[in-house]
Amino acid sequence: MELILPAAAIVSSAIMIYSTYRLNRLFKPSYGRERVKVVKGDYTARLKELEYRREMIRNAILNVIKEYDSGKISEETKNMLLKRFRSELEEIESEIESIKDYAELERLEKEYNKLLNEYEDRRRRLEKRIRELRSALKIREEAKEKPKAVKKAEKKPREEYSLEELMKEISKMMSELEAE
Repeated sequence: MELILPAAAIVSSAIMIYSTYRLNRLFKPSYGRERVKVVKGDYTARLKELEYRREMIRNAILNVIKEYDSGKISEETKNMLLKRFRSELEEIESEIESIKDYAELERLEKEYNKLLNEYEDRRRRLEKRIRELRSALKIREEAKEKPKAVKKAEKKPREEYSLEELMKEISKMMSELEAE
């Protein structure tokens, strides 16, 4: 039983180190001049992953110290594990420092684009509402203008018709006067 617990601690540490190694091989980011535009989610996701791994290693260091304090592992094993974990922790800390600004830039660009999209959306909605109101007002103005034009057109023929009617009446009256 005494050998199983230290062996379990060593195996779990080895698994963590191996998983860290595999993750490092999968996510080799390029930090250099060749990268001009920040790709969404690339640095932010990497930063979150590194912070999670840093927390895992810190917990592993605490577990090693607890195991040593309880007498389950020797000082030599403790020092060997702590040396590995600390070197891994230093690598992770340096990588976090190197991509922190990139991740912040990525976050700010995302926020900026979101703000622009909201602005454009709001501007489009306002322009649409303005066009709707203008078209509705033009229809009302045209509706008001058309009856006036119709009334004027209708008045003129009525006035002309009235004049013709008057002329006929005058002609009748004159013919009646001549007949008498």
